[in-house]
Amino acid sequence: MNGTRAFLCAAFAVIAACGGARTAAAQSSDFVTQLTEDNIALFLEETKTVSLGKRDDMLPEDIESYLNHHLAPKGSFRSKTKFEIPGYPIQEAEMKLNRDEYIAKVLEGQDLIADYETAIEIKKIKIENGGRAAMVTTVSTEHGKLPWPDGQGNEKTVPVKGHSECEQKLIVSLSNYIQMADADCATVISFLPFGDKPLGE
Repeated sequence: MNGTRAFLCAAFAVIAACGGARTAAAQSSDFVTQLTEDNIALFLEETKTVSLGKRDDMLPEDIESYLNHHLAPKGSFRSKTKFEIPGYPIQEAEMKLNRDEYIAKVLEGQDLIADYETAIEIKKIKIENGGRAAMVTTVSTEHGKLPWPDGQGNEKTVPVKGHSECEQKLIVSLSNYIQMADADCATVISFLPFGDKPLGE
C-alpha cells in the first residue's frame, strides 16, 4: 500500500468524521460568536463535503483556503487504523499530522476513492468555555472503491469499508471562524477481494 493510499484509508476516519447526521438550522458556519449544536453540525457537514472534493464550485486552491480558515494553525490530527486485507496479516498504523500536512494529503488524495459514501452519527456534543469550544464524539461507517494492483501490471478498484470512532475539539477562532483544533480517531478498514481471489495473492 503506497503512502497516499495508506493516508486515505487512515483518513477515512479524520475526514469522514467531519460530517454530521443532524439537520442544521444555521445558514453559515463562516462567522460565529459561539458554538451551538446546529452550527457545529453544519460545520462538520461542510468540512466533510469540501475535504472530499464534493463541491463542484471549488477548485483545489479554494479547498486549501477553506481548510486553512477552518483548521487551527496548531491543530493535531491523529488516527489509529487497523487494516483487514484478505490474503495479508492484519496491519495497524498510527498517523499524526499537523495542519499543513493534513491539507497537503487531502489535496493529494482528491478523487482517489471512488463512489464514496458515509453515514455519520454525532453521539455527543459538550459545549465549553462559554460557547468558544466544544468536544464532539462521532461514529461513522463509510465505503468506497480504491485502486489496487491486480498482479498483472494493471489496477482494479477494490471495495473498502470503514468504521470509525472519533473525538474532536472545535473552537471559535479570534476571527470568529469555527476551527477543528484536534481530532483523534480509531478506525477499522476492511478490504474486499477481487471476486474469489484474495488481495495478497
